[in-house]
Amino acid sequence: MLIIRVLGQDVASNVFLISRILRRDLAVADFDEFRRDLDSLYELVEPDRSGANADYIPVLRDADPERWGVAFCSVDGQRYARGHVDDFFSIQSTSKPITYGLALKEIGSVRTHEWIGMEPSGRPFNHPELLPDQRPYNPMVNAGAIMTCSVLASAFEGALPRELIDYVASIWERMCGSLVRLSEETMLSEKATADNNFALAYLMRGRKGLPAPLENTLDLYFGLCSLELTCDSMAVAAATLANGGVCPITGERVFSAEVVKSVLSLMASSGMYNNAGEFFYHIGIPAKSGVSGVVMVVIPNFGGFATFSPRLDAFGNSVRGVQFFRKLVANFTFHTFDNISGGFNGFKKDPTRAGFPQNNGRLIRWAADLGDMEMQKLHALFVRTLAAVALTCGGLDEAGVHRVQTIYAGCMRGFLTREELTTSAVFSSSVTAIDELCEEIAKARDRLDTRAGELLFEGALLLLSRTGAKVSAAATPRPQL
Repeated sequence: MLIIRVLGQDVASNVFLISRILRRDLAVADFDEFRRDLDSLYELVEPDRSGANADYIPVLRDADPERWGVAFCSVDGQRYARGHVDDFFSIQSTSKPITYGLALKEIGSVRTHEWIGMEPSGRPFNHPELLPDQRPYNPMVNAGAIMTCSVLASAFEGALPRELIDYVASIWERMCGSLVRLSEETMLSEKATADNNFALAYLMRGRKGLPAPLENTLDLYFGLCSLELTCDSMAVAAATLANGGVCPITGERVFSAEVVKSVLSLMASSGMYNNAGEFFYHIGIPAKSGVSGVVMVVIPNFGGFATFSPRLDAFGNSVRGVQFFRKLVANFTFHTFDNISGGFNGFKKDPTRAGFPQNNGRLIRWAADLGDMEMQKLHALFVRTLAAVALTCGGLDEAGVHRVQTIYAGCMRGFLTREELTTSAVFSSSVTAIDELCEEIAKARDRLDTRAGELLFEGALLLLSRTGAKVSAAATPRPQL
């Protein structure tokens, strides 16, 4: 009773959220399942030790390259964290989208874009080339970020750079609901090695001009790159963008939805340096990286991810971070254009749906065990599918049986005995097993709905991926439902 009284006020102010929790009406329908999948992806990427730390300042050069963290926050505040998610690091270029958002918030889009373009540059982030009208290409490259800082400083005439740094840090704190630090060491190192950034600032001042004093502009820029967050807090900040500008753990609106839309548009087209086009082609999600090894990804109306691993590729993006998001999108329907397939995405999962095939599988096994005749037939057909694929791709030796049992456990949330498998693996020969299975599926098509077909197809594909076999499309048992 005492606990109820203590929590009463929080419960009263979050009745809608609690109701959604009880009804499992949250962004991630089955968070336990989602967490297990993220764990698998984390472990899959962890062995990759390619790339190298940024080395232009000591604090980045000397960072532990083994650190690897992944964090997620949904728009409903569901949280995942694995690895080095509580280590502070300088946010570097991931500061740029928020600085741009603040410029839009303070002086509006029209005035901001009088000074800054919105075109992908296709060039390295520190390249000096400008648009024909002498504006920098976009606010995500160094020249554009420096100009954004100048635009923001012009909105606070007379304010000192440190005051503006503190102000922007407070915005970050409102976005992530936790502490944000400033690293004096990083800020001084950035300034001491900033010949190229000084050159960019002087170039722009000589061409179109700067709306605020050059020295103040650069001090603000260096300070914002030197703010420090953790991977866990960066994920919440990303989720704030995914939630249209409202922090999912505090409920505070930080940005308008219109500002967020503009920020995400330029993150999508220009956020990953001169690899932005390839990143969006393959991954299809707004993202921004920083040379400290952080990658921030925003999945609108779903949630935000952050990864941290200091080893960088040739473009200045975290190797592990990019690989993680490639694998994430290969497994989930997160690519912006996944929805144009009419709802069919192979065996990709949609974590917003409570009934994707794995959950269906668990219900099928449960109903079959209780004596439901139709579910028993579907369950038997699923086991037959796994057996036929296994026989075609290496046989049912010890390793083959183990592979089948692993796939079965993942889809059905139960254990398949060797006896059950061998009893189902009765075909004329391993050569004709797939053809015989396809005939069985064709005969059963009238009682198989789309999700049942997806379950069979997924089981076959997952098993194929485990065996490493290459089977032609004609030989894959894909039911035509």
